[in-house]
Amino acid sequence: MRLSKDQSVKMIQELDERKDFEVAKSDVSNLELKKPSFWSRGHIVITRQTGDAIKIIIASKKDFKDLVALMSQFSPTQMTIR
Repeated sequence: MRLSKDQSVKMIQELDERKDFEVAKSDVSNLELKKPSFWSRGHIVITRQTGDAIKIIIASKKDFKDLVALMSQFSPTQMTIR
């Protein structure tokens, strides 16, 4: 699913209001996304150039799809989906 420019802008504004941390694009070395299933939650792991990682749990399949769309636009070459 690809988001329109308006949808992307709106989603980024909503996320910006609720952000808990910030990582510069140049500081990201890897993005790993794991799809949530009926039995387990998914996650996104953002690994920094320093090797430090931030793990965020994803419970909703819709949230996962939205994150995949955003991360695909952000940095498709650094993204791994499991």
